[in-house]
Amino acid sequence: MQEALAWGANTIRFQVSQRGLDPTDPLYSLAYLDRITAGVALARAHGLVVILSIQDQGPSGGDSHAQPSEATIRDWQTLTALFNGDQNVMYEIFNEPQNRPTPDGWAVWRDGGPPERNQGTPAVGHQRVLEAIRATGATNVVIADAGQFGQRLDGVPLLHDPLGQVAYGVHPYLTHTLRFPQDWEPGFGFLRTQYPVIVTEWSAVSFVRFCKPEWATTAPLLLDYLRRNDIGMLAWSLDVLDSLIADGQFRPTSLAHFRCGEGHSQGAGELVKSRMPAWAPHVSPCETGLSDEGAVAVSVDVPSTRQYRLWSRVMKGKAGKGSGSAYIKVDDACPVPAWDDLNADGRWSWESGRSAFMTLEAGRHTIRFLGASGGVNLDRIVLTADEDCVPAHPGHDCEN
Repeated sequence: MQEALAWGANTIRFQVSQRGLDPTDPLYSLAYLDRITAGVALARAHGLVVILSIQDQGPSGGDSHAQPSEATIRDWQTLTALFNGDQNVMYEIFNEPQNRPTPDGWAVWRDGGPPERNQGTPAVGHQRVLEAIRATGATNVVIADAGQFGQRLDGVPLLHDPLGQVAYGVHPYLTHTLRFPQDWEPGFGFLRTQYPVIVTEWSAVSFVRFCKPEWATTAPLLLDYLRRNDIGMLAWSLDVLDSLIADGQFRPTSLAHFRCGEGHSQGAGELVKSRMPAWAPHVSPCETGLSDEGAVAVSVDVPSTRQYRLWSRVMKGKAGKGSGSAYIKVDDACPVPAWDDLNADGRWSWESGRSAFMTLEAGRHTIRFLGASGGVNLDRIVLTADEDCVPAHPGHDCEN
């Protein structure tokens, strides 16, 4: 842990055994649970944020279930009883779910599926595990891993969390569908404009069977991409020889003269160690406490730099259901009211306000709607450079 801090890290991830934490499993052990508790306490004493990740692959004694099961829920009931209340402990639902990024695969990921597709054990779905975690009173950040062994988020059905405290995890090993830079944005990066995305595991190591010869070139490009887009990254692993470190003195591995093969011990240690210290998070100066629940993000391409006005076609819910207010957040700016007032219940209307005037530079921007207490219906938006333009209704031009 001291070495991790010296490398510039601020977070440590513990992969914990699904079987070892399940009270109904023969591998369950109170001594193991005590070891996890002590490890988290030690990490927190060093000032490190902790991610607990349920692991069912071979090193944890598991059978590599494709999706979470009832055992996963029992594990989280065990862990949340110990760590709820410490917001610097995050819960990673299930390491590397195996579904393909297809509608059928994502349905199983979210809602569960039959035993024959999950090592003979019914899959319960990430939504149900999230609800089980929240039922314990947990307000901690929960991380849901991408499909296809943590590689793909395209098509993911977003989880519903009343607290708006869900992030999405990805393992962008540079192989298969994430091998080259053009694969990263459509594979996982696109989601960052709506929800937090974090790389909870990554490395580039010469001895792995899926090694690719171009990693000495593409690995630095990946880290540049992640930093540029505010996607955090945990590298795997500071306690595995020939991955990040070459020996017990924590001498970092290198990608110099990289060659794939079991006889080589080359890796991304030097790369990670050189990049970590400057990998500071961009913390918003305007924290509002608003939830991500129901947030909507819209990307717009602005043709020229000038002042624009935003109009939103909205409808307040039934009488007494919600305030009808909402905020807009443009790129990294602080949230401001999206419109002045919304009084009519059950009727569509075009709304704007003092804060809906904004100066935008030419290029792509993200407009994010959030914080509508009780919900509000959003049909469409108009972004116009004509300050006198007032939209009428769908299919009509603006009226002065």
